[in-house]
Amino acid sequence: MNSNRRLRIPAAALGTVLLAATGVATVAAGSAGAATANPTGTTSTTSTTIPVGASSWQENLAQAHSDDVNTAWTGHALAVRDVHAHTAAAQDSRGYAMDTFPAHALSAATNQLTVISTVQQPSGSRAEVDVRGQAANGTWTEWTPAATSGATGLSAAAKLVQTRVTMWSSASGTAPSVTSIAVTADANVTAAAAAPNATATPLSYKVFATDEGLVGSTTANGHVIQQNDHFVALPSTTALSPKGSGEYSVQVCGPVRCETAPVWDVGPWNIHDNYWDNPRAEFTSLPQGEPEAQAAYDNGYNGDKSDIGSTVVNPAGIDLADGTFSNIGLTDNGDVTVTYLWTSGGGTPPPPPAQTPAETAASSTLVHDGYTSVYSVDSSNSHLQETYLPKMGGSWATQDLSTNYGTPAVLAGTQPVAIYHDGYTSIYTVDASNHHLQETYLPKLGGPWATQDLTNNYGAPATSVTPTTVLHQDWLSVYTIDQSNGHLQETYLPKLGGPWYSKDLAAAEGAPASANIKPVSIMHGGYTSVYTVDAGTGHVRESYIPALGQNWATQDLTAKYGTPATTVAPTVAVHQAWTSVYTINSNGHLQETYLSAIGQPWYSKDLVPQSGTPAASLNTAPVALYHNGYTSVYTVDAGTGHLEESYISQLGASWTSQDLSAKYGTPNPAGNIDALVHPDANQAMTYASVYSLDAGSNQLQETYLSAIGSPWRTQSLSIGYGTPAGSVI
Repeated sequence: MNSNRRLRIPAAALGTVLLAATGVATVAAGSAGAATANPTGTTSTTSTTIPVGASSWQENLAQAHSDDVNTAWTGHALAVRDVHAHTAAAQDSRGYAMDTFPAHALSAATNQLTVISTVQQPSGSRAEVDVRGQAANGTWTEWTPAATSGATGLSAAAKLVQTRVTMWSSASGTAPSVTSIAVTADANVTAAAAAPNATATPLSYKVFATDEGLVGSTTANGHVIQQNDHFVALPSTTALSPKGSGEYSVQVCGPVRCETAPVWDVGPWNIHDNYWDNPRAEFTSLPQGEPEAQAAYDNGYNGDKSDIGSTVVNPAGIDLADGTFSNIGLTDNGDVTVTYLWTSGGGTPPPPPAQTPAETAASSTLVHDGYTSVYSVDSSNSHLQETYLPKMGGSWATQDLSTNYGTPAVLAGTQPVAIYHDGYTSIYTVDASNHHLQETYLPKLGGPWATQDLTNNYGAPATSVTPTTVLHQDWLSVYTIDQSNGHLQETYLPKLGGPWYSKDLAAAEGAPASANIKPVSIMHGGYTSVYTVDAGTGHVRESYIPALGQNWATQDLTAKYGTPATTVAPTVAVHQAWTSVYTINSNGHLQETYLSAIGQPWYSKDLVPQSGTPAASLNTAPVALYHNGYTSVYTVDAGTGHLEESYISQLGASWTSQDLSAKYGTPNPAGNIDALVHPDANQAMTYASVYSLDAGSNQLQETYLSAIGSPWRTQSLSIGYGTPAGSVI
């Protein structure tokens, strides 16, 4: 595959949103608009027989509207105001204009509209008239090109209908104009045109996303792009929201969180590729859900060309504004899951996927299929316990996975580690009886859990240390410390349903034995890294691969970059494209060792002089969390036993520290702590929670922040919801 697939190239350089149509014929297989590209340069008037009893009106082309984009009334026609003005990422100078007319209320619902328009089209120019209707549930049908003769069928009966016209100039700068548009609503509702997507829930597809950028430029609906803006572009005019509205919106889910954003621009690459629809307007040989750009880039489809003749140089099916791109956790162009919220006619979007450990390391807490789960070990019998919240505002529940599904008792001193991958939820533990690596997994929410011994089945060596896990480039890997020799071991699953494999990374890379301290893994900038503590020196080591299939390498961060030696497990976070490893020094100081970008040197600094964080307990590993733009590291105060938060609001800001026990009542933690970001009642990833075991009772405690600026609150999940007293989380 071409290396451009993973490069973050500015959209403008790639022609990502090319709205000025070329003079060549497209490969569209769907019906043409009321007026289409006219190579001969003539005046065209559509005509048809008007049904008896129909309601008719004439659009007022001379009236200015707030949704106008680069249009002008000449005194006798609607025209392109400036043929040199084009939308945000247009690659050439051909002009673009759009006018959306006020919605028209009908006395009775209809799904049949007849459009008669008079259009002047110089050679190579193009004009399109589209219609849509608002269904009884308040959702709008997609914009549908008006038929050149006869009625245009809407996918739902509507009592509120709307018309718009879009115009493109020719390559030489001559532009079309529109003299009249008359619309007639048939009083008789016929069998509705087949809705492109008759689904109970909105359609979702995994597509490649690019960063649109282009601050200061204008989108297809007239929005001027701002710094840190939030919207998306899709490669079809059928789902373009009017300026300022979210009538067509998507839920886009990246490595960290999901965001609901309006469709305010058209692109990338194509302008009529409604790939989410069935039937689609063009490229009908492609399967539903596959963008034409993906087929062109991957397989040379359509001669590597888009529907306007541009050479496709990446497989993007969606463009993201800078703010959306950053918010969902992307640091480079890459795959996202997109839900097209209007496609179900108002159905509920699916819950966001888990917080994949791309920004914080895998832990004993997890978001999966909209559920929040905390995995702990029952102190009375070492059983694996799940305490879960189906939805914010609901009640927590708890279950014994060992009793219900056969997970062996968990080795004392080790923690469960959870990950969500390919629709599966997996929990990795160490069997107390034989130190085998165990996987307990849930293929589908609502179904039964299952459990398997990865040591017996696939050769993962016995271990006495908590494992770590990461999903990287569709591979699932679990990293452990071999108890026989201290070697770092990778047990990995290349494909769901296939076999696991296991290999000794220390032998391959020549790394020294690791201490019996849990490793931590992360994916950052395309690299996969595992951080361990050297058994001989206490130095912090990084083992890494740039990409799957390449050789692992190792380096001593203490020797090379000054990270102090430690006896406590590290933690790691990726925040605003920086990678930071947090450790506890021998004097209890919180230390940050950070990498600003791949290829740059690491740096290390003591955070205590700036933050005032009290000396941390050497019995509790720190936990890092990136949430709502903030980076937080949670520790336990060695002097008081209190839960402490050290945080920055953004890179470059000063670190600050606060005592969550003193300020908000969190009981003193015993042993390990954990943290995660999870969804609020609207499925927005805004809640930050820290989980601990009360030192006085071993009860499972949640200390949570509903939103930045709100006060923290704390509750006992054991008292409130019956979670047994735990030995570890």
